[in-house]
Amino acid sequence: MVKAYIDVPFEMYYDTKNGIPIEDAIEQLRALNKIIGKQAAVVSSVADANIERTEIFVNELVEGSWQEKLCIRLFFKSEEDYEKFKTASGNIDMKDWIKVVIAMGFGAFMLYSIQQMQPKKEEKPQVHIEINNNSGVVSLGKSIDLTDDQINKVLEKNSKPNKAEKQAALDVMNPAKNGGATQVKMAGYEQLTIPQSDFESLPDEVPTQEGNERESNYANTDIYIYASDRDKSTVGWAGIVPDLFENRVKFELEDGVNPNTLHGQRKVKADIIVHEKYIASQKAYKPFKVTIVKVA
Repeated sequence: MVKAYIDVPFEMYYDTKNGIPIEDAIEQLRALNKIIGKQAAVVSSVADANIERTEIFVNELVEGSWQEKLCIRLFFKSEEDYEKFKTASGNIDMKDWIKVVIAMGFGAFMLYSIQQMQPKKEEKPQVHIEINNNSGVVSLGKSIDLTDDQINKVLEKNSKPNKAEKQAALDVMNPAKNGGATQVKMAGYEQLTIPQSDFESLPDEVPTQEGNERESNYANTDIYIYASDRDKSTVGWAGIVPDLFENRVKFELEDGVNPNTLHGQRKVKADIIVHEKYIASQKAYKPFKVTIVKVA
């Protein structure tokens, strides 16, 4: 294999009027790392190939307005996967192709997260309804000849952020709110510009969950897998979390957790999200689903 990885540039620009506190800058960079890391699985899905892992480096921080220039290093799982990416990119330089798909995913993630946390938003956006309103994301996809199915895949995989991911989106926007910015340009593309009107009313933290469902995060927790599917992430999986409950519930794998690798394992340690629903007759919250975020 000629090269085991590829470096892709990524930029963020905030037209801030005030300085950015160090704490805000650190939290924002951590949030970028989380959101960009999620996009590796999205890029893999669009190319029908595998990225083994990503590493993200800071190349330059520019103050005045606040600008970040990052390097995303994506490691291919095999030479075959490298060739699949070359095929997927067609006549477009592979680095440029990957850069655009990551930018699309990042933009879609931020859009959906912000929409779901706007005041008085009662309905979550639906991918197939909202696709025409994602004009920046769609136009980027068309610029590299992605099909409608591929563009929808990018949107769909970013349309349901969990609580921790929503907090990452807020952390990305906090420097803009606190620094007096009028806009944020994401990933270096004008098409992915968020105006002040979209972020000025955002909370600093994810609002307390309302209604009859809630979710809780647990790190490095024992889980027992009773059913699995080597080819699918959201169906065919079930198990228990013995330290929390003994009743079998549905399992889902987050993007980045390989179902083929986990298939057949009985007991593992993992970072998980437990989803619970309030049962009025029992006056208690009961688990109905577990999302596996990361396997230890």
